[in-house]
Amino acid sequence: MNDVMVADIISPFKVILNKGSKDSIALGQIFLIYALGKAIKDPVTGEELERLEIVRGKGRVVHLQEKICTIESTERKMMPKTVKKTNPGSIGYLLGGYTEETSVEPEDQPFNEAQIGDRAKKL
Repeated sequence: MNDVMVADIISPFKVILNKGSKDSIALGQIFLIYALGKAIKDPVTGEELERLEIVRGKGRVVHLQEKICTIESTERKMMPKTVKKTNPGSIGYLLGGYTEETSVEPEDQPFNEAQIGDRAKKL
């Protein structure tokens, strides 16, 4: 599948690709979204090896049309979350006090500055 590209951006978490069901895209497929960076050359021979892929993130097809599809970011990051709790039976509660409890929970991450024209490839 050639020239799969970001055609539009709905939000930092959702992008539209320029391919759809007529191009054998299916719901649930995972894509890598990336931009093409500079050409990398072999330091010994000077031969151009490849262009650097600047990864914007990974996403899953969540909506499918004939010629386009919507990709939603699947990237997650574990983030600390602090919750303030009050205990109605405590003296601290009567004085307006509370306790803090910290846990680590997954948080959705957006694509990293995805832009129209970025590339996509199936993983």
